[in-house]
Amino acid sequence: MAVMFGKKRTNRFLLFIGLCLSMTIGQANAGLIPTGVGNVLLDVDTSGAEPSLLGARNIDVFGTGELYDVNFVDGSFRDIFVDESGLDIGDLATARVFGRALLDFVLINLPFGNFDTRPEFTQGCEDSIRCVAFIPYEIVTDVRGTTSLDFASTSNGFEVEFDSPFGVGFGSLDLETLSLANATFADFSLSSPLPAQAVPEPPTVVFMTLIMTFFVWNRRKRATNTNLHARTKSF
Repeated sequence: MAVMFGKKRTNRFLLFIGLCLSMTIGQANAGLIPTGVGNVLLDVDTSGAEPSLLGARNIDVFGTGELYDVNFVDGSFRDIFVDESGLDIGDLATARVFGRALLDFVLINLPFGNFDTRPEFTQGCEDSIRCVAFIPYEIVTDVRGTTSLDFASTSNGFEVEFDSPFGVGFGSLDLETLSLANATFADFSLSSPLPAQAVPEPPTVVFMTLIMTFFVWNRRKRATNTNLHARTKSF
């Protein structure tokens, strides 16, 4: 049997559908995504036309069970790290181990994003050929009093030779990546425990639950209005 809606009720129903869709789409775009490699979770923004890799959580860099997080940040060294106190890595050899971990656990191809062969998917990189992640590890001052920043770099791209954790460079403390289409900073830190969260319902289930709630509410409201109308006529 067909269900007929008045114009006012139809508009209300369409408005409710729109709110439900916005809520479920927002839910689908939020959260950390498991990679299936260890306990690594990728922080991916899926709200745009293409995914954007913001960082990762729970990277076992040294294979010892000590976990690290990383954020890809497009900006200046001073704004991100301030000075040497903001560095979690202290030498080139260690920086290269962190770079290798990026290639093994983070900059990888997955069903929801080819973060190895599509370097432009990494936050801060727009170049479709190569993305270089700077990993600062030391600030040095030479005999002339000139201060410089030493950093390792990890590169990925659609050509195999770009997958390398062995890059090394130096620059001033004003080094920045905003003007570089193929570079970003990798800011590592020890992992923080993730807050306990309830397992989110699949968006489809949430959407259908909201629809059923609307129909129950609407039916009860109609019954209440009918009873009220009947009482009014009896007077």
